[in-house]
Amino acid sequence: MLKWIALRLSVSSVSSAILILLFVYTVLSKLADLNFFRYQLDNQVFPPEISAVLFYLLPLSQIVAIILLYIERYRKIGFIYSFGLLSIFTFYILLIIRGYFDHIPCICGGVITTISWKAHFVFNLFFLGIAILGFVYLIKERRSSKQYD
Repeated sequence: MLKWIALRLSVSSVSSAILILLFVYTVLSKLADLNFFRYQLDNQVFPPEISAVLFYLLPLSQIVAIILLYIERYRKIGFIYSFGLLSIFTFYILLIIRGYFDHIPCICGGVITTISWKAHFVFNLFFLGIAILGFVYLIKERRSSKQYD
């Protein structure tokens, strides 16, 4: 029984669960109010054509991340995929902070509406760290379990 608990509470499992919660929250906040999500995208720095694509692509990509992280067989890919998604958005935030765009877009949605772009950047770095930690420990855990088979 204790071995089962230890297996379920592994670092990679906890990391996966944290990222799943993040993506579930973000996708549900988008899907719960599609009109507001469209408004958020329209108030970003990219052209309307890109906003139209992102309207479908962002929730879909987050759902894919949830599925990959949830299914243990695909969890390694899920960590890599999550790292990629978070890296893209973190880079976008960095461009905003560094003044790359003509205007600073709004932080319009979810739990992070009250924090600055710099705080949002740190928030994303934290979750990037979780993705890296989960990936590294998943590799270690899989190697360790092969040694004891």
